This record gives sequence, C-alpha cells and structure tokens, in this order.
Amino acid sequence: MSDMATLRAPKGQEWVQQRRKDVEIRLHAWKRLTDAIDWSWDPNDVPLINVPLPVGVGGEAGGEAKHIKDPKLRAEYEAAIEKNRQKAERYNKQYRLRKWLKRFPKRAERYIIQAYSRPPYNLEELKQFLDTYIADAKTRSRIINAVTKNIEKQTTEMRKEPKE
Repeated sequence: MSDMATLRAPKGQEWVQQRRKDVEIRLHAWKRLTDAIDWSWDPNDVPLINVPLPVGVGGEAGGEAKHIKDPKLRAEYEAAIEKNRQKAERYNKQYRLRKWLKRFPKRAERYIIQAYSRPPYNLEELKQFLDTYIADAKTRSRIINAVTKNIEKQTTEMRKEPKE
C-alpha cells in the first residue's frame, strides 16, 4: 500500500494511480468481508464439544462411531458428527469474520479519507468507488463528508497563507 507521509511518497500522476489502486483494493476487501458475514448467525449457538451417542447406545459422548454395532444408529451418529463439524466450521468462520469487521473497516475508512483528502482531489472518483463497494449509505456519507471537510479546511488554509 502507498506511503503517503514520507519523502518517498508518490507524487502527481503516480500518486493518483496508486491511490486509486490502494483504495479500490481496500474497498473490495471490505465488500468481500461484509458479503461473507451471515447476519443471522447466532454466536450463542455453539457447536458441541462431544456429540452425544444415540439413545440406547452405551458409552460416553464423543465416542467412536465404529463401536456402534447397529448400522442405522451408527449412520445416525456419523451424520450428527458431520453436522456438528460443519456447524463448528461455520461458527469459527463467522467468529473470525466478525473479529475482522471490528478492525478492518475503521482502518480502511481512515486510509480512504486520508488518501482522498490529499491533492489532487477527486471526490467524483471516490463517490463512484463508494457506490460500487459500500452498500451502507451512512458509511458512504460519513466518508464523503470527512473528505469534503478536509478539502475545505486545506483550501481555506492555503488562501490564508501569505504569498512571498
């Protein structure tokens, strides 16, 4: 990702191209993250540590299916183990996605605001990117408003600077 704050930071057209690329990558990742989240997922619906054996089968929960003599009960138990495995996989995925959701959008938003608050300004390009990648209107507005405010502040400060 582009370095915006050092002497080696890109300038001019190189900066414009790099900013476009960096922001689009972040917005694409943000969209993939929000699209992958199952908003109906219940974090309290945890998978079992050990799947209980079928009724009528002696032994402890989590026992090996091969020890169940009745083929029908063994098949039921194997299906329950597989269902629980899939539930655990989904649970872990949704849990990790939500951890990313707590961090990534804030960082991406901060970078995007900084990048488009730096000349050459291009609010139209930013609006197009946001319309393409961000479904939430409040988020789009917050970013555009922050960039607009920064641009106005910089423009006002530039007018106040004494000319030599």
